Amino acid sequence: MFGNVDPKKLEKLMKRMNIQTETIKAIKVTIETEENNIIITNPEVMVADIMGRRTYQITGNESVEPRVRDEDVKLVMEKTGRSKDDVVKKLKELNNDIARAIIELKKEELGD
Repeated sequence: MFGNVDPKKLEKLMKRMNIQTETIKAIKVTIETEENNIIITNPEVMVADIMGRRTYQITGNESVEPRVRDEDVKLVMEKTGRSKDDVVKKLKELNNDIARAIIELKKEELGD
């Protein structure tokens, strides 16, 4: 909406337009989509109240990681006997390739 505008300049502009703004001191922002999680670290979050509707502007360092579905984790855990943490890590590493995750986790267990 506002392109690459400095959040502080945008906040001043909105105040001049009588739009209420506030800054949130966030540590991390996660946006969950059906396929990925978008992680914003070191975020600057500004909230504007425009006619009773809150609008968020977020800037920061972006990274994208595949979203791991609970049912996929359960399936791989059942097939491999591995912990949830191990399975989630492997599925993220392999971009949710369930079959490959099962094969690799079984190989790791056998010491290959």
